[in-house]
Amino acid sequence: MRIYIGESDRWKDKPLYTALVEAMRANDIAGVTVYRGILGYGAHRRVHKDKPLHLSHDSSIMLSVIDAEEKLRSFLPIVEQMVQEGLVVLSDVDIIKYSYRALDMNQNAAAESLEALLHERSIGHERAVSSTYVADTFW
Repeated sequence: MRIYIGESDRWKDKPLYTALVEAMRANDIAGVTVYRGILGYGAHRRVHKDKPLHLSHDSSIMLSVIDAEEKLRSFLPIVEQMVQEGLVVLSDVDIIKYSYRALDMNQNAAAESLEALLHERSIGHERAVSSTYVADTFW
């Protein structure tokens, strides 16, 4: 799942990207990483640049999320509620390698979930689903 939003987007008095990460973690989504864009435009055709000493704080933000298709589809109503503008795109991805260092497995349910998905499919390159949510405000 990829979610593109503006850095200034908010959800209940906190940055939207922070709220989304917290919601994903609470829903045992396997993993998410947040990226800040350096240049881009979207539906409004307004170019957004990441410039040093620039006072605007509406850089492009992308959340990249991975989990099984069923898990991502069940999480989409939460994304739709939290993200006010955007576009959702689901696409298949090939998982070439998934590895992580062992932690207390009682605290690592999301990693176990994705590992179970990979083990239940015994082919060399496992299939999972990725989704893209592109926010209209900065694209």
